[in-house]
Amino acid sequence: MQHAAFEPPPPPPPDRPELPEGAAPRWPAWYAGVEPGEALHVGDKVDNDIEGAAAAGVRGVLLQREGEPPPGVEAIRSLEELPALL
Repeated sequence: MQHAAFEPPPPPPPDRPELPEGAAPRWPAWYAGVEPGEALHVGDKVDNDIEGAAAAGVRGVLLQREGEPPPGVEAIRSLEELPALL
């Protein structure tokens, strides 16, 4: 299984259809050739990263180095925890 977060995927084939209008939040999954539900987005902002990922059908994980994450938000304290989530 390839983890696009750790190893860049090859360029998409030339016959891959164009990304649909308004689907920009899903482009990393599209580029990696996986469905949004198979992708994982890590970010440090709930509104932009976690809510944006959810709106695109992508699992979002908050990078919360200090303090407590908001209730119901999946979070990690360090990127070193990321491989365990894949």
